[in-house]
Amino acid sequence: MTEYSAASAISPERRKARQTLVGIIAVVLVALGLVIGAKALNGGAAAAFSLGGDAALPASGAPLAGVTAAGPESLSLAFASVARTVSPAVVHMNIVKEVRRQGITGFPFGGGEGGTMRQRGSGSGVIVNPNGYILTNNHVVGNTSSIEVKLADGRRLKGTVVGTDPQTDLAVVKIDATSLPYASLGDSDSIQQGEWVVAVGSPFGLEQTITAGIVSATGRQLPAGSPYESYIQTDASINPGNSGGPLVNLRGEVVGINTLIFSESGGSQGIGFAIPSNMAKKIYTALTTGDGKITRGYFGVNVRDLDDALAESLLVPQGTKGAVVADVASDSSPAAKAGIRSGDVITAIDGKPIESARGLTSTVADVTPGSTVTVEFLREGKRQSASVTVAERPRNLGIGMQPDEEPPAEDESASKASRAKLGVNIADVTPEIAAQLKLREPKGAVITRVDPSGVAAQAGLQAGDVIHRFGKSTVANSGDLSQAVDSATPGSQIVLQVERRGTLAFVTIELDGL
Repeated sequence: MTEYSAASAISPERRKARQTLVGIIAVVLVALGLVIGAKALNGGAAAAFSLGGDAALPASGAPLAGVTAAGPESLSLAFASVARTVSPAVVHMNIVKEVRRQGITGFPFGGGEGGTMRQRGSGSGVIVNPNGYILTNNHVVGNTSSIEVKLADGRRLKGTVVGTDPQTDLAVVKIDATSLPYASLGDSDSIQQGEWVVAVGSPFGLEQTITAGIVSATGRQLPAGSPYESYIQTDASINPGNSGGPLVNLRGEVVGINTLIFSESGGSQGIGFAIPSNMAKKIYTALTTGDGKITRGYFGVNVRDLDDALAESLLVPQGTKGAVVADVASDSSPAAKAGIRSGDVITAIDGKPIESARGLTSTVADVTPGSTVTVEFLREGKRQSASVTVAERPRNLGIGMQPDEEPPAEDESASKASRAKLGVNIADVTPEIAAQLKLREPKGAVITRVDPSGVAAQAGLQAGDVIHRFGKSTVANSGDLSQAVDSATPGSQIVLQVERRGTLAFVTIELDGL
């Protein structure tokens, strides 16, 4: 682990002045802590979130005793009160999973190659209903063969998975018990950066561990996270084993379910993430009522974030925020029926601003399938709108394409320029190539070879990709691409519209080396 520290020499006079300043700051911080703690405890525990059915969270009343109206003598008393309130509802779970064994040819394990083996693990959870319903992570209990739930009072009970949602990494587990202490789910939308929070769980198997910190950020979107969620970031210490445990505010409300850490060492480095409680409420409701099915809205578009180069290419004013439609899934998709097409920049849905591709995905997912929404978008710089009837998102959506056909004969004269500046060889798209690559646009310049050291390779382009647009220029054949490449300004960013096996995408290429 890399550590950074200052090594400059400081004079005795400056050291004394600094110590005085530090003392003043410490007094101010303690005073602020007393005020924060008093406000938190005087507010009491909020009423529990209300749901319908047997699995519902209770509709009224404080979920646990322990939070009092008396003002604390120090901030430490506030943390102690929260610990007393929430800890009885936090459970430790011992998990057994069946995982596929990797066999090695000639060296069978357990009497044969492959097969399955038992893998043991552990995690945390929080009781959110006195009838034994527990919120936790999907990655803790998904695909388990057995779950042992250990309560704070020492009882060990068998747990059964009620349902899971891998997309948000949430799950609900049920134990056969009643009149249990439970925690209240608060309103995660009201939490603010800088608020004190505590994490409760079993890091490294150390049960009923409580750690404190602040909300480092809200609305955090992660490349490795759910496309439907913006996380709460905290510096409260979260380690392996904390997964599934609650993140709690000083009113004793659960505002998040701990799920991820960023770490180069495997342990806490002060960067942890929790699923907001409002999302947890929604998934809990879906998993414990009706048929337990998670449904999400679906437009049928592939989208990407809008950057400056793409904005210029699409004639969109600089500074505009939105999600760029790279492709529309099919003529029968909701977006296609409404007239949405590749290159449109979606800026709002039913008046709610859309600022990113993930923001669009999350917003559409929250729409009830069958509902009609108004979509505002820019097309070639002009504002337009359309009504889209949202469908139900199909499960296991994915796009994968790896052309394995023989490459077409390249255009030598056109490839000369593209080789030098992009690191690709190209050829014209013929009717045969269009059929072979299942293209939706039967024209353009097809890449026949990619130089691993070229800018195209750095942008992720592959042999078999077809370029339809280079910057503001339409590419109908390899000659068009060669001419556009020749006229490109050195050091600029150029947006390409690329088709790969019937799917369109926008790719930004850095032309630093021209």
